Amino acid sequence: MYSNPSAQKAVRSEWDRLRLKRCWSEDLVREWKDVAWEARDSETTVHVGRLCCICVEKGSELKADDVRRKFKGRVVFLGNNVKDQNWDYAVFQELSSCPATMEGSRSADCYGSFPGHNAMQADAEQAYIQALLKGTKTWVELPREEWPEEWVKRGMIRPVCPLNLALYGHPDSGGHWEAHCEAHLASVGFERPPDWHSTFWHPEHKLFLVVYVDDFKLSGPKDKLQVGWDLISKGITLEKPEPLGLYLGCKHIQSTETLPDGSQVNMITYDMEEFLRSCVELYTSLAPASFKIKPAYTPFPPDTKNQGPSGNPHSTGGAVIHCPWCKDSFPADLNVPPKAAKKKPVSADADVGRTPGGNGVLQPYAAKVLMKLLYGARLARFDLLRAINHLAGSITKWTPDCDNRLHRIMCYVHTSLHYRMIGFVGDKPEQLRPHLFADADFAGCPDSQRSTSGLHLAIRGPATCFPIAGASKRQTCVSHSTPEAEIVAADFALRSAGLPAQQLWDCLLERAAGLSFHEDNQAMIRVCKTGRNPTMRHIGRTHRVSVVFYARVLRTTGHRPGLRNDPQAVCRYIHKSLHGTH
Repeated sequence: MYSNPSAQKAVRSEWDRLRLKRCWSEDLVREWKDVAWEARDSETTVHVGRLCCICVEKGSELKADDVRRKFKGRVVFLGNNVKDQNWDYAVFQELSSCPATMEGSRSADCYGSFPGHNAMQADAEQAYIQALLKGTKTWVELPREEWPEEWVKRGMIRPVCPLNLALYGHPDSGGHWEAHCEAHLASVGFERPPDWHSTFWHPEHKLFLVVYVDDFKLSGPKDKLQVGWDLISKGITLEKPEPLGLYLGCKHIQSTETLPDGSQVNMITYDMEEFLRSCVELYTSLAPASFKIKPAYTPFPPDTKNQGPSGNPHSTGGAVIHCPWCKDSFPADLNVPPKAAKKKPVSADADVGRTPGGNGVLQPYAAKVLMKLLYGARLARFDLLRAINHLAGSITKWTPDCDNRLHRIMCYVHTSLHYRMIGFVGDKPEQLRPHLFADADFAGCPDSQRSTSGLHLAIRGPATCFPIAGASKRQTCVSHSTPEAEIVAADFALRSAGLPAQQLWDCLLERAAGLSFHEDNQAMIRVCKTGRNPTMRHIGRTHRVSVVFYARVLRTTGHRPGLRNDPQAVCRYIHKSLHGTH
């Protein structure tokens, strides 16, 4: 940092801004020993912590000449090492903040794509320090190089200043900022939809606002957007609002397109190519040279279920024989008499902690690569969710086969960098409705024979298809039939996406929008309609799923269960391993 002039300039600018806003009061400086003695004498509690400056390169995955790539300095409070007047670890109020979800952000994009609507974004300037720090009085120590000359001349040993604002790093800063933000938005007419934190609806101006920490996204009628920004700016300092661009690391590209049937639609393209390319570069920098990136057209390596230990319990990794009568598998050399050999002495703890099949060479880097890649998958690449989530469950039991699977995922990411997720709206709000697709594979995990639940939520109409949510999750225990796996997947989809989305879109569409629920298993649909399932009475205990719950939901809340008529399942890529031959 000290060798880069741009980084030094960013750091100095941060210190100067915080001092200008009186984040702490240097004119009230005291020695910590005096503050602590006074608190003990008066039987009050005070906290003390240190300030630290960090510098990061924002947008480091972008090209060197990109204007969005810049150094950013941050002065933070070291909340992991805060003491009280007795030098015990400090106890905080445990205020929690709840930022908006990705589904809320995409809902704002969809609402902003309605005819006559638009969406814009703005950043709050140093958001946290716009809120006062309340609760226990806190004192801060400045780094030695930031001491004013006067402190040095006075011979101060451990000077501390009272902290006034909710500085980054303080355990309660997020909660104070969120409370400050919500209080102001409520005062200017914004209302929060039930169970959708950090999302706000203005019933008078028909505006929908999403707040993710310091990132504000506002969508609604074009002629009302500036009115909304003016209301927000009355109590929150914002940078100049601008059209959708880079938001949460994803490029949002707005355009007007024509569908094959001639319909004009407003389209948003989610572009994360630069981020995904940085994921591939991270992987290639960590992986051995023998792992070379090659073309791959699916994220799953070609395999079969009978290669796993559950489908092929007697396999030792070599050739196997499949018995046509018992349908079991056995090693090909099972009946070959073993040669007499001297046994080598083996220590009792030789195999302790050893992963069956050996440890893969990529295990030290697997979590770092997968978790970074997962962010891009959750934001704009739903086709990666199944592969990443399945492999993430093997981080603590990594094998050479996991190496191959991770390498296959990265090859697929490199091959599909040009892929984009898009959403488009070409209908009036009266023609739109949330559609929820749920599906499951049966015994899709070759190791445990557990199934995987997948969901896809979209706003659809005659000329509209806008993705809102996608998820893939391995079921908690083994299902005994396809209908059982489908019921568990439906429970996951309705609880985590369907019912919450209905609450939000009833507000945005200003009517009972309902929810079209799509399922392709006839037996499961029949169970949901009748609420009776005598052959699966165990499902409530094994999967913690209530069939009666579905029946009541479908009868009372305007849901439409039905068969999926699409030739290809909308969410099949989220929950099933589609193996290629490439």
